[in-house]
Amino acid sequence: MRIGIVLLAVLLSACASMQSTPIRSDLEVHEYNDISRQYMDRPTYVSISGSKGNQRLKVSFDPYGIAGAGDYAMFSAKYSDTYIELIEKYMDWNDLATKEGDVLDKKIGSGPIYTGLSLEFSFFSGNESSHYLVLTLCSLGSCAMGMNDSRSLYFTKADAATLLDLIKKLKSGELPGDDVGAKYN
Repeated sequence: MRIGIVLLAVLLSACASMQSTPIRSDLEVHEYNDISRQYMDRPTYVSISGSKGNQRLKVSFDPYGIAGAGDYAMFSAKYSDTYIELIEKYMDWNDLATKEGDVLDKKIGSGPIYTGLSLEFSFFSGNESSHYLVLTLCSLGSCAMGMNDSRSLYFTKADAATLLDLIKKLKSGELPGDDVGAKYN
């Protein structure tokens, strides 16, 4: 277990040191607010790092309380097809659960990021008509690094569609897009 924690620290350190470029996006992560008793959108940040063909998309957010190691999700261009398949499965399940009025909490599948890190994709119903795509960062098979699920990222159907579009652009090499700073010469 100690070796896994050390490896995780090395991997997270390597991720943090990569040069990243912010991406403009309407993507929002939602987090449960105990006071309002509902999932609410949080300030969300999207960035791209790496070189063409080996890029990674990172989605992070400002959570309520103290930020933790699981407060982000990362997607590797190399595994885009896996992420696309899992998000599309969520979309299908969302439509079916909404139509049938079902409430469930179920794992969809996992997608690798790179050696030692992966994302777990889950389906979570807030109620009969509100269903979330839940992403949890996993290290060496342990998801949320021993933390509770409040450190997962929750996306509404609309935000899952936005994330799906971003991953498709990651796959095709269309990110980061135009440099908005270029006009400020």
